[in-house]
Amino acid sequence: MRYTTITKQDARRINEELTALLKPWAVAHGLDLRLGGGTFDSMSFKPRLELTVAANADGKSKAQAEFEQYATMLGLAPSDYGKTIRDGQRTYTVVGLTMRRGRGRAMVALTRDDGRQGFRMPLSIAQARLGHFTGVADQFHQGTAPPKDPTK
Repeated sequence: MRYTTITKQDARRINEELTALLKPWAVAHGLDLRLGGGTFDSMSFKPRLELTVAANADGKSKAQAEFEQYATMLGLAPSDYGKTIRDGQRTYTVVGLTMRRGRGRAMVALTRDDGRQGFRMPLSIAQARLGHFTGVADQFHQGTAPPKDPTK
């Protein structure tokens, strides 16, 4: 296809084609490829490309290495990476941490049991679900909060 202008749909199609072309090369070199977003106008497109090491010398992914590095500081155990959390009818797997710059808030990154990604859970709830937090908040999350005192 020969382009004379670039639309949003064209940019998406170009990203898909570039991913298909570059993915085998990235895998062959031990890299994870993430190609998405970018900026465009009617005459140019600048895709956003991110390459990360698929596994470090210990065989751990970047997400797992970061999780293990920051877990204890955030009240989690490094071994919590890959554990499952039940929330309602769904089961989620812990796949990392997300740090929101400027907000000072870390959340646990999750993948749902059907394979969908991009879910996040606040640390306090994840701590409760993983058995690291036994305060009053945990009782509320588990549905075993003490009854409210009717005299107050």
